[in-house]
Parts: sequence; C-alpha cells; structure tokens
Amino acid sequence: MAQVEVGFQSEALAEALSEALRGKFARIEDALMRLGGMPTTPPKFKLAQAFGAEMGKASGQASELLNFLSQENSEPDHPRVYLPMAAAFGWAGRARAGRDVETAWQGLAFLAADERDPVRLATREALTALCTLPGASDELVSRAMAWLALPDREERCNASSTMVEVLGDKKVLSQLKDAEALFTYLSALLFELGEMPRSAERSDGRRRVLQGMPRTFAQAVATFAASGEGPEWLDKECEGTRQPILREVLSATLVKLITSGGGVSAEVIERSRAALKGSAKPPRDPTRIRKGAGRGARTRRIK
Repeated sequence: MAQVEVGFQSEALAEALSEALRGKFARIEDALMRLGGMPTTPPKFKLAQAFGAEMGKASGQASELLNFLSQENSEPDHPRVYLPMAAAFGWAGRARAGRDVETAWQGLAFLAADERDPVRLATREALTALCTLPGASDELVSRAMAWLALPDREERCNASSTMVEVLGDKKVLSQLKDAEALFTYLSALLFELGEMPRSAERSDGRRRVLQGMPRTFAQAVATFAASGEGPEWLDKECEGTRQPILREVLSATLVKLITSGGGVSAEVIERSRAALKGSAKPPRDPTRIRKGAGRGARTRRIK
C-alpha cells in the first residue's frame, strides 16, 4: 500500500513555497536551510517528505525551483546542504505524481551521483519511499540500468552506490515484479566494475558500490529463491566471474546468505560455493598447498 504523502502544515512554509512557485526562491530557501537540521542534528526528513508532497501537486515554476535547490554546492557540514536533500524528495514527488517525469528522474540521477554523503542519503530515502507505489520498483531497476551509461565514471559509481543501497531494501524488492530485469542489472553492474581500469581503484564511489553489493545480492537472491531465479543467477555469476575483487563480492554474498537465515537452503548455498571454488584460478605450485588448508567454517571467504 502506498504511503500517504502529507504536505506543509505551516502557513508560513506554504506561503514561502507559493512565492517560490512564482519565481521568488529566497523565503523557501531560507526556511529549508533553517529548519532542515543540518549539520548538528539528524536531518529533518519529515520536512523533506512534506516538501516532496507539495512539489507533487505544485504548478508554476516547480522544475525551476527544484533545479535551483539541486545546484546548491555547499560543503556537507553546512546548513545549506539541506537544499539539495530537500530537492531529492521534491523530484521524487514530481515522479510520484506523474509530473515532469523524465526531468524528475534526471534530477534524481544528478543527486544520486552527488559526492556528498548527506545528499546521497536523502536521495536514497526519497527513492525508497517512491517505491511504495505499484510498479515503482520495476521503474527503479530500469532507471538504474540507464544510469550505468552516465558519462562521468565517478558520477556513474556514486549513482550506482545509491541504487545498490535502495535495491537492498526488503520492501523495495518485495514490490518488484520483473526479477529477470533486476538480475540483468546486477550482472551489468558487475561487468561495469570489472571493465574499469586499474586507476578506478582510487574511486570512493566504486568502493561504496563494492561494499554495498553483498548485502543487496544476498537480499535479491533470498527474495527470489522460491522461484529459483535468485539461486540460478548466483550460480551463473559464481561460475563465470574471474576478477579477484568481484569474486570477493560474491564470496561475501554467500557469507551473508549463510549468516542471515534469509530462507535460502544450505544445499543451494553450497552449490554456489562449489561453483565459486571451481572457477578459481589454479595455484601456481599445487605442491606448496599444506594438507588441510581451506578447511573450516562455511563462512570462510573464498578467493
């Protein structure tokens, strides 16, 4: 069931927004900055959600206002960083209402790719809330695939790290109808990371994607375990993945499946473990392997 969006309860905020939709941004800009709670307290997401609800029904210069807020480039520890955070909910509100849909998704891509943690966090929350709508999770997967084509590598990585976090949410996955599209995207993401040059190892965005993948992979496999689509996808990736860093991701995924109790049978997990072990490069000198090496808990990482 889609959650009910509640707009501004303050007459002053409503008046400031009304002015902004006529092209005068100063009052709403000041109000959001003062009331947003950044950076000394947790960000006021209820305020951002209310702003998103208002933007969903707004006429006038809505896109102009959201573009203005999105372009704010303050440091992440400055109160003004709340402006693009609110914009993320505003763009999600437009997409939710079916208004300026393509422009809204472009705005969300821009903010999902932001290098500032608070902005990406707000975008993640806005996207997750958007996925309470029927069909929105499938739309999210489609947009995630499109974001893999962003021209700038760091923006591509940052946007993907945001998407990976959203797709690791149980509620988002539970609304998803097209499992094939999801696993096609996850495979494409693995391929994208594997094709990056060695210089990409210095990328913070790439590091965040790699850190988020095991949780999302495990949740996706568990969600679609009953249909067999999740385990089948995992087997295929374990058999075919060669890059060491991506093998570490798959190994960590198996560990999460073992320790989470997410409903994937031990037999299924063991099959994927065997596939990952079997696809490993042979040792240069097998005679140097100590007897008994590699034994131990099933949660041992596989190289």
